[in-house]
Amino acid sequence: MPNPKTVKRNLPCKLTSLERSKLLNELAENVSRLNSLSVDKAVAITEFNTQIKSVKEIIASLSSKLETNTIKKPVLCSWKLNLPEKGLKSLVRKDTGDVVIVEEMLLFDEPLKKAK
Repeated sequence: MPNPKTVKRNLPCKLTSLERSKLLNELAENVSRLNSLSVDKAVAITEFNTQIKSVKEIIASLSSKLETNTIKKPVLCSWKLNLPEKGLKSLVRKDTGDVVIVEEMLLFDEPLKKAK
């Protein structure tokens, strides 16, 4: 039977060489683990940020198409020389007849004019 006057308490004690060695190893392992987790976290954040940016770009593109009610598609067009005036050429949509762009005629446009 234990002596009622004797009690056990957790009190500071000097480490033995073996205890110190074990604690140093455990500390080194946990520091290494923390560094590894920090790198993994940074990689994951970068990957998620890339994915988020990509989805935001898709959302912006879709929103723009819906807002303007248009999408870009290949459309047959033809150059009309001296339109709207002499020395200018117009790119005209074949499907609607709308003028897409007006530019100054260049020297290489002259053969096109003569070929007609």
